[in-house]
Amino acid sequence: MSNDQASSMVTPDAIDESLAPIVSRAHSVYGVSDAVVQPLLDKVRANFTRALEDLQAKLLFKDLEQLDGKLSGSQTFSTDGRLFLYVIDNHNTQQGSRSAAKLPKIVVYDFANKRQKHVLTGHEDLVVWTAFSPDDSQVASASYDGSYRLFDTVTGDCRHVIGPIDGQCTPGAWSPDSKHIIVCGNGRRTSEITGALEGYSIVAVFSAMTGEEVARFKHEDPKSRPAHVAWSSRNDIAFTRRHDTDIWIWKPFEDEIISSFSLKIEDPRMKVYASFGKISWARGGKLLIVMIGDGTLEVWDRDANVKWTLERPQGLDTKRFGQSFFWLEQHQILMSLNGDGNLRLFKLD
Repeated sequence: MSNDQASSMVTPDAIDESLAPIVSRAHSVYGVSDAVVQPLLDKVRANFTRALEDLQAKLLFKDLEQLDGKLSGSQTFSTDGRLFLYVIDNHNTQQGSRSAAKLPKIVVYDFANKRQKHVLTGHEDLVVWTAFSPDDSQVASASYDGSYRLFDTVTGDCRHVIGPIDGQCTPGAWSPDSKHIIVCGNGRRTSEITGALEGYSIVAVFSAMTGEEVARFKHEDPKSRPAHVAWSSRNDIAFTRRHDTDIWIWKPFEDEIISSFSLKIEDPRMKVYASFGKISWARGGKLLIVMIGDGTLEVWDRDANVKWTLERPQGLDTKRFGQSFFWLEQHQILMSLNGDGNLRLFKLD
């Protein structure tokens, strides 16, 4: 027996020992053989196993912090690991308005002192993104109420409200130096030509110091919906559109598109499945990594002009959701969680 099995209360031997009195009782009362009893006990065995696993999990984690809330961000921990972000009462108001007490709130939790440091309020609809700035001085949030908010981490005060854009905001990103923030979303405005209301998308850079707009990406399709965005240490912003296979790399302070490319999809009906699910920079802006909807990873080395395609594992088990990836900078390894439940590590050389 392995050490893990020895320390576990859920093992085949433990299950058999627990069910042995029931089997013995069945023999004495009903006079049936093992060949009859065992198949009938299969469902009992399965339910009993799940119950024991649940009990064991509760015992193992009984001393861990348990917080009643949901994650909603790209940088939920401060860099020192002391502070943690989560949201409560986070529901949209499309079905009707709610009282102020029931509107979404962002909690800054202090793990060292095991208490809520701040409860940040102000948003009036679903909070879709929260993140500490890289220097931990601010917390940014985006909401379906059409606004971004920037909060002071020390005092909890709201420094700036960006918006509203008369629409919905989507997740953004901080600049590596914490001086700027990308604001993304879709809004409505009056057309200068027709005077009618029209939809438009926004991918813009705002100053975290003043809350003023610094640069705005001018897309050829003003109605395109931003999906994922990442800011590199080279001050390059990469972003994608929802349900699309296009990527743009934009230098905001020069207002220059330095690269744009698409994944070629022969069947237009499959485009939604090939759209990007996550985008990230690595190696100081040298590598651009994206995950496609089916779990395939595409990695571009911008300096060497090399691309790797790490295809998703084949098989029906890959249909499950929850796929993602993470770049381990210290070890220079790409870690991928696939829909088949396996964690895969890639060394890119």
